[in-house]
Amino acid sequence: MIMKNYVQMLHIPADSDNGIQMDCRTFLADMKATGGLGTWLSSNPPTPDLKVVQASHDVRITTQNRQITTDRATYIHDVRKVKLQADKNKLTRITTPSGTSSPGAELIVWELDTNRFYIARPGRMNEVAPRRRR
Repeated sequence: MIMKNYVQMLHIPADSDNGIQMDCRTFLADMKATGGLGTWLSSNPPTPDLKVVQASHDVRITTQNRQITTDRATYIHDVRKVKLQADKNKLTRITTPSGTSSPGAELIVWELDTNRFYIARPGRMNEVAPRRRR
């Protein structure tokens, strides 16, 4: 399933009352095959099961205690992780409601089971200009 232009998704996990809102320009959901139309029209239709969800272009994820901005977010169901990846020369940022922000990075992995973030690929550090001789 693909949605384009302005996409907004609200997800409330089964084990929590805290929702997650995601805004993006392109949304792709890859689901496991559930059968044809006959299966869906039967008295016991299947439940869609996500394999991968990918959001891209101006991605903003808002949770109860943080806001994440990035260029691509990829949720991988089997490992329950979200890869947050910035485009070249850009950074993924995580900001709290108080305005504090983590150091930006090109690639951050969000482990959903522990709710921890790991910098997998740091962003390019600003280079200090060499001192001019007088």
